[in-house]
Amino acid sequence: MTATERLLRDGVETLEPRRQRWLKLFLKAWGVSAAGGVLALGVYSCFPGCALLWGALALTAVVTMFGLSYKTVKQRDEFYRVFMAWRDQAIHQIEERASLAPNQCLPQHHFDGSLLNNRFYNTYGGSNLLTIGDLRCSDLNVRHIYEETYYETVYSTDSQGRTTSSQVQRTRTVVVPIFNGLFLTLPATLPHPGSVILRQELAGTSGSLRRIRVASSHINKAYAIGSTDPFLGHRVLTPALMEALWDFRLKFRSAPSFSFRNGLLYIVVPGLSLGFGEVPGKWSPVTLTKLKRVLSACEASIGFLKATAENLKPS
Repeated sequence: MTATERLLRDGVETLEPRRQRWLKLFLKAWGVSAAGGVLALGVYSCFPGCALLWGALALTAVVTMFGLSYKTVKQRDEFYRVFMAWRDQAIHQIEERASLAPNQCLPQHHFDGSLLNNRFYNTYGGSNLLTIGDLRCSDLNVRHIYEETYYETVYSTDSQGRTTSSQVQRTRTVVVPIFNGLFLTLPATLPHPGSVILRQELAGTSGSLRRIRVASSHINKAYAIGSTDPFLGHRVLTPALMEALWDFRLKFRSAPSFSFRNGLLYIVVPGLSLGFGEVPGKWSPVTLTKLKRVLSACEASIGFLKATAENLKPS
């Protein structure tokens, strides 16, 4: 038996009993609730004057249901914890240096320091921080949220049929999406100190950089290229690297942007999110096939991060 086969078998043997206990507690909670409700209604219909008895039965059913619901939630959380531990083991088996933090994201100072965003925002968050040594990526959701006051015309008709209008002041929450997608930071040492940034043409270059043009017509049309100085920009953006950057761009529906800065390559890919498999639910058994899908998703995400770092490394 291979290590992968053993991992999958152990996953099924560990998770399936916990899923069954979770499902049994869930069904028991709702079964007791339904039975208690039917019994209470039966007592009330047979003995309508015994309000105290009917109330006691109803209260007992409610208390029992809440007690079982609490146990169900505890069992569900236990199932999720064991699944996450199994997935961590799977990721470590795929790549010994890899780790996944589902509730964390890359720090905000990396996003700001990349100079790939020039819009104001006040909400920063994300998930699924994947780390392989000094290679890192995570999902990001960056927004600007504010309250907006507006006026709405309200019409009213009096008893004599006359219609009047008035302006009513109202407030609504406005959410402006800034970036939603994948953010990567990869080691990228430049031959000389400085920055080379490729942002979408409509975004323009950062004010502190000088705009340059390169030998690739595709890159020139798609990106506003800014560099600390032209020599550095042309030294970094070799024909081989420009071809690799363009091939990377063609993989996605929304074009990524790149920033060689502070010894790192920052990449933002709008609309992209790496997958690490779905958590099994309570209704269907945990099978080898389901866990293989989780393993395949983790392998694909780890392979993507490693290949990106290798292919986009400056020479």
